[in-house]
Amino acid sequence: MVISIPDYRLEEAAMQIDKFQNHIEDVKAGRAEPVRCGKCDYCKSTAKLGKIVSMDDLIE
Repeated sequence: MVISIPDYRLEEAAMQIDKFQNHIEDVKAGRAEPVRCGKCDYCKSTAKLGKIVSMDDLIE
């Protein structure tokens, strides 16, 4: 399947990159900690057990 990306989506992504570029560079250089989303592979692989979660909370 070929997926078309509308221009407004590309513009939104470019604005997000501009907004967070300094933080991204600081994380890459080790000067700042990444902001965890809790959903990506990195967050899942580095998660620490801290509380019990209901299975209902995991279903979106």
